Amino acid sequence: MGHYVAEYVKGCDLCNHTKDYLAPPAGKLMPNCIPDCHWQIISVDLITELPWTHSYNTIMVVVDCLSKHTHAILTMSDVMASGVAQLFRDHIWKLHGLPEEVISD
Repeated sequence: MGHYVAEYVKGCDLCNHTKDYLAPPAGKLMPNCIPDCHWQIISVDLITELPWTHSYNTIMVVVDCLSKHTHAILTMSDVMASGVAQLFRDHIWKLHGLPEEVISD
């Protein structure tokens, strides 16, 4: 019965306009800290679904939040967490040391 009611409410335009969603209120947005020195706070993102080039189809982009200096690291879309950690060690940590904060989605 509950499934039937949920399906009906999803399809009813009037129900969707008047339904009260019981979600908790969103928290306040907090701005990111401003770093004191280079490579103290970095952001990491993976750009996937690119055309294959020399057996790579993904780019891991690492950006220093203070200087906006970037590293673009080629990888594959099936990289696991351990592979990302190895890429980080080989391309970022050896050059700039360990950051205090990493921002990622």
